[in-house]
Amino acid sequence: MRASYHEPGWGRRCTAHVALVVLGLLVTAGCARRGRDAAPESGGTVHIAIFEPLEPLSPILVTRPMTNEFMDHVLPPLGVLDERETLQPRLARQARQVGLTLDFRLQPRRWEDGRPVTAADFLTTVDLLRAPRVVAPERARVERLRSAVALDDSTLRLTAWTPYASRLRDALLAPTPSHRVVGAAPESIETWPVTRRPLACGPFRAAEWTPRRGVLVRNETSGWAPTHVDSVVVRALDYEQAERDFLRGALDVLDGWPVERLDAVRGRKGARIVAVTGRSYVFVGWNLRDPRLRDPKVRRAAARAVDVSRIQRERLHGQGEPSRGPLVAAQDYTDTTRVFAYDPAAARRDLDAAGWRDPDGDGVRTQREARLAFQLMVADDEPLRLQVAQDVARDLAAIGIAVEVKSLPLVAFVERLSSGQFHAFIGQWYPDLGGDMTPVWHSTSTHQRNYVGFEDPIADSLMICMQHELGAAERARVFTTFQRHVYEAQPYLFLFQNPRFVVLAPRLRGVEPNALSTFWNLPSWWIPRREQRLPPAATAGMMPQVRSEG
Repeated sequence: MRASYHEPGWGRRCTAHVALVVLGLLVTAGCARRGRDAAPESGGTVHIAIFEPLEPLSPILVTRPMTNEFMDHVLPPLGVLDERETLQPRLARQARQVGLTLDFRLQPRRWEDGRPVTAADFLTTVDLLRAPRVVAPERARVERLRSAVALDDSTLRLTAWTPYASRLRDALLAPTPSHRVVGAAPESIETWPVTRRPLACGPFRAAEWTPRRGVLVRNETSGWAPTHVDSVVVRALDYEQAERDFLRGALDVLDGWPVERLDAVRGRKGARIVAVTGRSYVFVGWNLRDPRLRDPKVRRAAARAVDVSRIQRERLHGQGEPSRGPLVAAQDYTDTTRVFAYDPAAARRDLDAAGWRDPDGDGVRTQREARLAFQLMVADDEPLRLQVAQDVARDLAAIGIAVEVKSLPLVAFVERLSSGQFHAFIGQWYPDLGGDMTPVWHSTSTHQRNYVGFEDPIADSLMICMQHELGAAERARVFTTFQRHVYEAQPYLFLFQNPRFVVLAPRLRGVEPNALSTFWNLPSWWIPRREQRLPPAATAGMMPQVRSEG
């Protein structure tokens, strides 16, 4: 657990794995920080499209990462951990660890009704997360707390029962305005006024917040440095509407834009496409209960047979990186694991040595009565994964493994995964940032997300170690051993770290997406004054904007 204490704010740039594509051309990553050396100018509205519904801005109820990214600027947490697992303070100005105790000293900030933010507001969050009649997705963050105490109005003390790896991450809670919820029934939290329209203590306040549209405006009373833009409008759209609005100049940001739609934004002159890698990976999951796939020699041969570089070139505009195992860079892990080189000839020799041959010349290898032919299923809501499945099938056919790609509705796909009724599937994981890999990889987790039935005592013991608080050197050793051990076993055919594409309008400045968030430094975004007014074609049919007060 690392802490770096300095003046809180949103100006410090997190480490990122970023490349910038301008109309399909790869240029230097520094260009993503367009206008960083110019003096920011105040005013204007940023228009953002996302592709999932917005949830209530509540630290108790939120489940979607996208909503949480915006909530961080309305109800800031005590701090956040960047990609190096270094603490970046928000509402805490100082943190101190002594044994199992974490003390947070709050900086002076105010709710938008003028009341100060106090340690009692964080105790309210703890109490609500613990409340048995509240459906709290984040309850696990407080289950290992022995006590939560306000030493005074500006000092919060959290004490855990035992040390564990994600203790600091779990402790970085957001406040709930205790003075507004006194006497309110916890089980009615979804209908509370502060849930429907949250009281802000961050640099932005919510002027409007519904599942389809949110409006954040500058919060003049909170005590934070003023944001550069007056307001931010967030709309949950479908891809077709977002594309039309972006091309006519009515949107500034498309976050999580599908790779198959990148060419469509060429129609807007100067549009920038930022490819951010290091948070997730795409893979083929093998059902290890199948005797044909239980042999690691077969799985390693398949890994050598698939041309991942070609997939990146043809499907990802050359972006992304090879996946080297179950860990990703956003977990503060520097990965040096060597991947299997693309070598179909070596793959064929491996299969020959394992007893899989093609005596009748029909193109499919056999062993006794078994054929190396299986079904690769993919959810039908992911065009990229369907294309990747077809690429994998093509490459495996070249070494004598027949693959039928089966596209299924998402519900049927999940049902077959959960029941173990599959040969192989195309999936994508976002590993736990706290390092808890057990739900996917531990041998006791086949009822959770260990769909492939991976059982490995060495991996199990390493995962237990990863949940302990470790020094930097020991943590690196354990993580590296786990990554290399699982990659060598090949329970998955690890394909590539999937890039997230962020499309930016040419007028927008100060945007610095990283693997954890596009919006982490939203208060620092700005628009040159001469470009703050949208063109008439862009504003046709738009709702009037809410401007900040003061």
